[in-house]
Amino acid sequence: MHQQPMHSAIFLFAFICGVSFCPLRAEGLQSVAVVDFEGRGIPVHEAAIISERFRSSLVKSGLVKVMERGQMENILKEQGFQQSGACTEASCVVQMGQLLAVEKVIVGSVGKIGAMYTLNVRLVDVATGEILLSHDQDVKGSVEDVMLQAVPQMSDLIIKETTSMKVQVGYLNVVSSPAGAAVTAADKKIGTTPVKQAEVPAGQLIISIALENYAPQERTITLAKGSTQDLSFTLSPTGEYLDMQKKARQSQRRNLRLALRLGSGAVALAGVGLAGFYHLEWTKKDPAYHETLDPAEARSLHESIVDIQNIRTACLIIGAAGAMGLGVSFAF
Repeated sequence: MHQQPMHSAIFLFAFICGVSFCPLRAEGLQSVAVVDFEGRGIPVHEAAIISERFRSSLVKSGLVKVMERGQMENILKEQGFQQSGACTEASCVVQMGQLLAVEKVIVGSVGKIGAMYTLNVRLVDVATGEILLSHDQDVKGSVEDVMLQAVPQMSDLIIKETTSMKVQVGYLNVVSSPAGAAVTAADKKIGTTPVKQAEVPAGQLIISIALENYAPQERTITLAKGSTQDLSFTLSPTGEYLDMQKKARQSQRRNLRLALRLGSGAVALAGVGLAGFYHLEWTKKDPAYHETLDPAEARSLHESIVDIQNIRTACLIIGAAGAMGLGVSFAF
C-alpha cells in the first residue's frame, strides 16, 4: 500500500524525462521525405521495398527526421495533390515538399540492365529547388545486393549532405625540388608537383610526398576551412640513387677515355704515316733538284719540294697532336 506512491513518482519522472529529452535529439535535425523510387525494369513492389529500406537506413542514423510513408500519403491526399506518373521534375518535387512541410525531398529510381542494378538518388532542396546531390550506384548481383550494398552507401551520402558531417575543405599549393613528385593528403593522392589549388579536407592533415630515387617526406599541417596553404619540399636523393649516378659517371668517363684513346691513336698513326710518305716523296725529288741543269725543271722541282715539306710538317704536327691526346687519355 505504501509502495504505490513511489511507483507513481518513478513513472511520472520517466514520463517527464521522455517528454523533455526526446525532442532535444530531434532539435536542429533537417526534415526529409523519401518518395518511392521509380522502378525501371524491375517489379513495382521491389522498388517500393528498396525505398522503404532507404527510409529505414536514414531513420537508424538518428541524424535526420524522416517522414513516414503513410503520413506522406495522407497529407498529399488531404491537400489534393495529384500527379500522373513519377514525380521526378524539380517543380513537382518542390511542390510536394512544400505540402509535406519538409526541408529536403529525396527522389530516385532503381533500374536493371542485364545482371546489373542501378540505384539513382537525388536530394532536392525544397526552399530553392536546387539539386544538392545526384549520385548513381551500380551493383552486380541481385536485388538483395542492392539493399545490402547500395542503400547504406547512398544513405550515408544523404546524411553527410544534410548534416554537419559534411566535409569542410581547404586548398593546397605544393611545389618540390625536383618537380614531378606524387603528393598525398589524408591518404588520397591529389596530384604531382607542382600542385595548384588542390581541394582537401580541412583540419589536421598528413601530407606525404614521394618521387622515385628520392627519400619520401611527410609533414603534418593544420588547414583552416576555406583557407589556402603553400608547401615547399626539397627532396634528397637516396644512397642507392647516388651510387647509381656515380657508376653512370664512371662509365661515361671510361667510354670517353676509350674514345679519346682510339681517336688520338688513329690521328697519331695517320699523321706519322702521312709524314713518312711525304718524307719519301721529298727524298725522291731532292736529288733530282740538285742534279738538274734545266732552270725550268729546277724551279718546278723546288716548288714541289716546298709543298711536300709543308705537307710533311703539317702531318707531323697532326701526328704529334694525336700522340699528345693519347697521352692525355691515359692521364684522364
